[in-house]
Amino acid sequence: PLKSLTEHTDDVDAVDVSKKGQLIASAGMDCKVNLWTPAGELLRTFEKHEQSVKDVAVSPDGERIASGSEDGVIYVWKSSTGEVLQTMKHEEDGDLHCVTWSHDGDLIISGSGASKIYVWKSTSGELLRTLQCGAEDSQIVDDVVVSPNGELLISGSEDGKVRVWKLSSGELVRTLEGHDEWVNAVAVSPDGALIASASDDYSVRVWKSTTGE
Repeated sequence: PLKSLTEHTDDVDAVDVSKKGQLIASAGMDCKVNLWTPAGELLRTFEKHEQSVKDVAVSPDGERIASGSEDGVIYVWKSSTGEVLQTMKHEEDGDLHCVTWSHDGDLIISGSGASKIYVWKSTSGELLRTLQCGAEDSQIVDDVVVSPNGELLISGSEDGKVRVWKLSSGELVRTLEGHDEWVNAVAVSPDGALIASASDDYSVRVWKSTTGE
């Protein structure tokens, strides 16, 4: 490798790179968020989480970091200082499994272990809407991603389903069914035409975003 970044003291569960490639954020079971340069210099460590940090995401402009921990707490940090700008929490069900930003940096989206997706106002921490993934309240939402045009939110869940939502309203557009096991990760092509999903059923499936085919 070009660099090995080794300041964490336990398993590293998440990493993200800023859009301009100037920052790398990492987080893990040591409850810390580390911010690095691509050259491997540790810029600062953000320490406030009390449980394992499950995911970390750099804002589109690189000025903020969102981190979410196992106890459902999300912190929004100022990249340049480590100041906590906002605090949000999954009040109903506690745990958190994923976090991401909308492309304009206005929203933060997080997935829980109780079949819910939360959409937050990034600048105020206000909970704007809650999306319910199916009838059961015990399904983990393991990944969320926003389409390149910012209009759609795609989620992957423990129930093996990929769901496509309107980000602006929370309306469920379609459910993509075909996996036999847990969906661990979802991604969208740069033109927004294709959705890819990865599952515990040993498969990656590729779907048309407009039809679900």
